[in-house]
Amino acid sequence: MALLTTVLALGAGVLSPSSAQAVARTPAKPTAVRVAAIGGTSFTVTAARSAYAKKYRLSVATTRAALAVARIRTARSTATATSPRLTVKGLPYTTAPYYYRVQAINGTKVRYSDIGTTYLRPATPTGLRAVGDARHGLALVWGGRAAPRYVVTQATDAALTANVRTYSILSQARTFTPYDLTRGTRYYFRVRAYSGTVASAPSAVVSAVAPASGHNVRVMTYNLMHSSRDGEKVGTETVAPWSQRRQGVVALVRKANPDVLGLQEANDWVGAVKGPRMVDDLRDRLGTYSLASTEVTPGQRGWFRTARYLLYRTSTYRAVGAGGNWTLDTGRFAAYQVLQHRTTGARFLAVSVHLEAGSGRAVDLRRQAQTERLLSLVKSFQSHTNVPVIYVGDFNSHERNVVDGPGVAFRAAGHVDADEVAQTLGNRRYNSANRYLRTAPASGLHIDHVYVPPGVAVRGWQVVLNLTGGRFVGPIPSDHNPVAADVVLPY
Repeated sequence: MALLTTVLALGAGVLSPSSAQAVARTPAKPTAVRVAAIGGTSFTVTAARSAYAKKYRLSVATTRAALAVARIRTARSTATATSPRLTVKGLPYTTAPYYYRVQAINGTKVRYSDIGTTYLRPATPTGLRAVGDARHGLALVWGGRAAPRYVVTQATDAALTANVRTYSILSQARTFTPYDLTRGTRYYFRVRAYSGTVASAPSAVVSAVAPASGHNVRVMTYNLMHSSRDGEKVGTETVAPWSQRRQGVVALVRKANPDVLGLQEANDWVGAVKGPRMVDDLRDRLGTYSLASTEVTPGQRGWFRTARYLLYRTSTYRAVGAGGNWTLDTGRFAAYQVLQHRTTGARFLAVSVHLEAGSGRAVDLRRQAQTERLLSLVKSFQSHTNVPVIYVGDFNSHERNVVDGPGVAFRAAGHVDADEVAQTLGNRRYNSANRYLRTAPASGLHIDHVYVPPGVAVRGWQVVLNLTGGRFVGPIPSDHNPVAADVVLPY
């Protein structure tokens, strides 16, 4: 009997260590770690129990590096608990991810889980409503705290089960215009906000009758780079002369095949002063486009060059009335022209813009003021010519600027950046400004934009370029890559 008792005691020691033994053992690494619940300022993490662990702690940070073993003591952490179910509360809401790590503790011995990532739950979109009319189309507008992404659900019944379509958008303006709607049909809509894969509760459902049909137009914006820079060292290259660059420009325009092309830095002479400009040379070589009359041409009284132009496909569109240009600031202009489709009769105002270059908050704010003036001028124009508008151009700004001045102004007016709402995207990783580098920069930053107001939809968006293995071959056409968008106009 004594021998049996000893064997049983030894067996029990193997299956369940004594307190003295457990203190000496390092806990097993936490496994099966997962996020079990998420709120707007908190989340809960669970894990399987770790062998030899007596307590558990959850550490949280906004960077992965802060949870390295050498730094984790300074990270925000929960109190220790005997159960591997841990909740961190009172986190500041952010659309960026939170990183977390579970600690299994036995006295001074600690083992760490792998680092996990989660997002807080975004706020439910509020005040969803449908706006618009036959002239301006149907758009959805909502409020609430901003989120990185939204999913709009569309259907033809209130239960959102019939003819369902979803759109995933990044619109910071919290505005979206659906497309391919049938005029006279009632549609129902709902919006959810997302941070990563974490969704908010759904908004209320709203409905509206589609007031207009849609007309497709492909627009493109291209900064050609002044020929006065030919021979200059820029980026990694010496700028090739326009006579060599224009072949690549023509190829890219033909590749994108736009209906309307907004140009910037296209006013330099090709040959004699007061002779053809770069825009004239490009038009002649394309052969299928007309040049909108937006400035007093060379040789005419009071002539001057704005460097912003609009080309439109002659067989498809015609100019309506006189075009022109607006002064946004000293030396800063916007060219404009009303265009009409020859078959459908759909009209819109096309605007080609080039805002001030430079970096820093002061320049950012000047660009914002230039954009606000542009919006004011368009509003005044629409008071007597009430047509939808499409803005294309080199705005010299993106979301990583200190202040994205144009973006701030357009969002305040309810306008959207085309690449934030387009359902198909092409070459988005490539910057629209290539800085005349042989290897095309691929940070996903774009200073060339297409902006549209509520009621004007965007089907697709792309950066247009020809590369081999991520590099330009032959003369680089410009220090910008053109941007094209497929826009749907109400009519």
